[in-house]
Amino acid sequence: MIVSIMLTAPTAHAIEGNFYDVESLRVRAKGKNELAAKNTAINYGKQQAFREMIARFLTKHDFERLELPKLNVIDDMIRDLQLEEERYGGGIYIATLNIRFRLENVREYLRDIGFAYSETLANPYLMLPVFVDLNTKKVYLWEPENIWLDIWLNSKEIGERHLLPIYLPHHGYQDTRLLADINQVNKNTNILNRIKDYYNTDNVILLTATGDYRAQSGSLNGVEVAAHFLTKDWQRDSIVVKIDQKGDAAKLLNNAKTDIFNEIQDQWKHNTTIELDKRNNLRVKVQINSLASWLKIQSTLNAVPDVIDFRLVQIGQTEAVIDMSFYGSTDKLARALAREFLSLSEGNARKGEWILISKTQQKNT
Repeated sequence: MIVSIMLTAPTAHAIEGNFYDVESLRVRAKGKNELAAKNTAINYGKQQAFREMIARFLTKHDFERLELPKLNVIDDMIRDLQLEEERYGGGIYIATLNIRFRLENVREYLRDIGFAYSETLANPYLMLPVFVDLNTKKVYLWEPENIWLDIWLNSKEIGERHLLPIYLPHHGYQDTRLLADINQVNKNTNILNRIKDYYNTDNVILLTATGDYRAQSGSLNGVEVAAHFLTKDWQRDSIVVKIDQKGDAAKLLNNAKTDIFNEIQDQWKHNTTIELDKRNNLRVKVQINSLASWLKIQSTLNAVPDVIDFRLVQIGQTEAVIDMSFYGSTDKLARALAREFLSLSEGNARKGEWILISKTQQKNT
């Protein structure tokens, strides 16, 4: 059973081209000869690479109902393909594939099939995987007994190719007061600030797994995982996953890890999805104080996935006027721009005027 509350992470930015790359994909195929086996392996690799790449932008539900496109459609999306560590013999072909997809073609494909998707990349979150043993009443973080930490070490979910990237710190937190107050960490700003100061970060996920652990048999009698998002804006939103089963601890915690990670990513994608079925237009007055500030805002607008395009109508020393087309509502556009430190607000309602200003510029005025 999964219970969730919406995640509202603080800041974000547009994805880069390497989000459309799939690297070190191992393929193996057998055919009537080496050439036939090679063709089969490469075609299979293209399909697997497409699935791995497209899953980064879709919710789990949408990804599971996505039909694999025909090979020629995938080929049109591929920028280039590299083969490494090729081996032949006995009609068998083995290799490692690196495939880069074309950003524009992938976006066009997603819009053509009508699936909602997200391209907004959150700032990374430091994750603290805490295990609470109901049997011994002990709380573990960096101790060797923390089986929850072991599950995350070297996990494929740790990395940069996720819209909400998470990472583990390189060294443990030595302050024993953290463990003593762990159940109060999402209520006590002093504890949170100590953690953030120690790791020099504004974004923390406290990922607490609670279960009745039997060390001798290596089993768990059910497990509950709670993800608390502790950001500089002090958000208290959380996601909870429960597995009401008894069995091997490593297996149950692996399942919980997959469930909680998918929920974290899905919540972020839901909050930042591009509403392709809604197109709107606005005339916006952009407040600037120099040509450099305008160029920076222009570059930022080009990177916001919700913005379809914009046209410069006029520009002066303190203001530029643009006509902007975008997906979704003005409220959603404002939230997308806020993640890029741009503030969009309504000016003269009767004239339909809107004002855009950089938040850093706003602080200086």
